[in-house]
Amino acid sequence: MSLIPVLDWVWFLTKYAALAVPPAALLWLINRLTAHSLFLYAQRTSRPDDLILGYRLAIQNNEDVSLHNHALVITILDQEGRFVDGPDVYKGLSIVTPKMDDARRTWTMGFVELPPYDTWTIDCRMTSQARHIRVEVPESETTLSGNRLQLTAGQNSVLTGRTTTEWWWCGLSIVLGLMVYAGVVWRQPGGFHEQDAWFVSTIMAFTFGLFCCSRIFGTRMAPPVTQGYWEVAHTDPRAPADK
Repeated sequence: MSLIPVLDWVWFLTKYAALAVPPAALLWLINRLTAHSLFLYAQRTSRPDDLILGYRLAIQNNEDVSLHNHALVITILDQEGRFVDGPDVYKGLSIVTPKMDDARRTWTMGFVELPPYDTWTIDCRMTSQARHIRVEVPESETTLSGNRLQLTAGQNSVLTGRTTTEWWWCGLSIVLGLMVYAGVVWRQPGGFHEQDAWFVSTIMAFTFGLFCCSRIFGTRMAPPVTQGYWEVAHTDPRAPADK
């Protein structure tokens, strides 16, 4: 069976599918592919009937480049819940700027740099009404993944985030596919033909499409979220910076 009719249909569908995709969707795809990967972790460290509830939170940079000029925001979603005091942060020598809002329900920690593969831990104490909390790193100029989680009253811990497949996997997959096809064609009489270019293009497009799906929706094993530092930095909710 000749591959030419099949390739003609593939080319026909590809052309009109590309015209049907709006530019905004392509921009969204590019942003998702290049998103900076984070892990966020939240754990309840006290019993449900304690008067003071303890929470341990962590943020981990999964990339080999630093994340600059962002902020970690912890919000108590219960109207009656409050922070007892400023959280304790295990962050090494990194510079942070903590700030508590007047209602004592939102604590923000701005940071200049989150180093590559670094893990920071935050210990919080809240009143017994604080059963639902949200932890997030709002996006600014950098697109982020794994930058938001919510811990509800019925959960003891939550982990969110993923690491993305490296770009060299895409190149390796394409090269292997082309090598297999080249080996098959080389054994046939006449060598390469003009229609082979379409088949090669199809291999590359299909492989790249699978890689994109892997980057957006797939997960893989990543370094565990662990205690990165042991020296604590106490934060005062009334102070503009850590002390």
